[in-house]
Amino acid sequence: LFGSEERLATFDIDASKSKGLDSGFVRARHIDVRPDRVLADELVELRFEDPEYSAQIDCSWFELRLLEERVAGQPTPFEFEARGVERAVVEGNEIDTTFLAETVSGTGTLTELADGGTELVLDSVSAAGDVTMSYDGGGGRFTASGGTLRWAPGGVARLEALAGERVEARGRFSEEGLPYVLTATWIEYGSQDIQALFP
Repeated sequence: LFGSEERLATFDIDASKSKGLDSGFVRARHIDVRPDRVLADELVELRFEDPEYSAQIDCSWFELRLLEERVAGQPTPFEFEARGVERAVVEGNEIDTTFLAETVSGTGTLTELADGGTELVLDSVSAAGDVTMSYDGGGGRFTASGGTLRWAPGGVARLEALAGERVEARGRFSEEGLPYVLTATWIEYGSQDIQALFP
């Protein structure tokens, strides 16, 4: 599929045939769809929504690859990578996270269902390379920077420093709380709390 800067090419995901996915699409100047992969480059926009989470990534290049041949009824592992990430947002489960990074990657499974639909399960997401992020959740609000960010749906996220460096976060534990500056080896957060380790 080919588009232009004014009118991007669009690959819509048929949510009616995708269990656990309410809607989704990929837009870009160029999209190459094959049985075992989807590749998009230039002005890439990805949007996905399921009953619990919504995610979007704006980047310069994106690829999703199936790691095995698809067999009906059996989960097929996949991996994806986005490069030149200008903005990534994950919202849901009382947590809103926005981040910038050089790359965002992740893993999951696709399963062909007996009714002809497809079930998509996202197992993990990680961001690397000059990660900066903002968090708004049960643990308050903060902005932070670090080396890598790892997130698992339904679980916690961890922002880790590169070897010999530190993660820095600035925020408040509540709207009325005093501001803080936190320096740590890693910061781990979920929907209700924030933990940190130093050193």
